Amino acid sequence: MIDYKSGEVRPEHVTVNLGKSEDLVAAILKKMYSGEKSHALQLLFYCFLYEQHYGKPLNQIGIFSFINTSESPFYLDFKSETTIAEMSETVHATIEAILQDLYDTSKTIKHNPKAKFCAYCAHN
Repeated sequence: MIDYKSGEVRPEHVTVNLGKSEDLVAAILKKMYSGEKSHALQLLFYCFLYEQHYGKPLNQIGIFSFINTSESPFYLDFKSETTIAEMSETVHATIEAILQDLYDTSKTIKHNPKAKFCAYCAHN
């Protein structure tokens, strides 16, 4: 499956470094909350939806950028032996962890000053 993007994509945008812990959910959350551009969770969500609908996992998923077409596509990479099927199994747990963070009243949600498009914040 390929997602087409009108913006620039780089290999690090679709890479999740699992490290030694192999905690898949923690690795995805770390990447997402790092402030770096990441499409990993989005691609994993596509994998999850595909498997739910068609009853079989995807072999490969990536992004094709219309900005840097000569380098495209950029495939989701975990820098480990973990398969896309194994990672798509963690989507539910990852979304649950994100929602728990959002509803945790002890945490403050802060505007990212690097964000260019934010309809909620009046930072323009």
